[in-house]
Amino acid sequence: MLQNTELILIELVKTVKAIHLYPEGHPNLDAILSKAFSEMNAMILKSDNHITWKIDTKGFYEGNMPVGSAFKGIDGIAKEFFIRRINEITLTKDLTLPELKNFLNIIKMHPEHIMSLGGIERVLYEAGIKGIWVNE
Repeated sequence: MLQNTELILIELVKTVKAIHLYPEGHPNLDAILSKAFSEMNAMILKSDNHITWKIDTKGFYEGNMPVGSAFKGIDGIAKEFFIRRINEITLTKDLTLPELKNFLNIIKMHPEHIMSLGGIERVLYEAGIKGIWVNE
């Protein structure tokens, strides 16, 4: 199962990088997001219909096992999530492409702005994102 979760995490990292690199509506961004979403969704379905990772400033963990630590960029994304107070993230089989896009746009927000809106859990709830759960 760890191999599947690493592949899903790598796809998630690709989407986070892409959302920072390309403006919304850019064909490359749409292509990267669509491809990553398809691959993530297929792997989530093979992994008990959800994937949960714990997060700290050094990386992502499944239980106590580091996930994807050998891949460049994982620690940077972990820090980005952690400063937005995401201590745990679960991707479920209910995740949709529009939800993934909304989540990524929320992650682009400045951490203080997220906190002023009530925190990441509240922002995701108000955005109607049901396929990604976070714990602060």
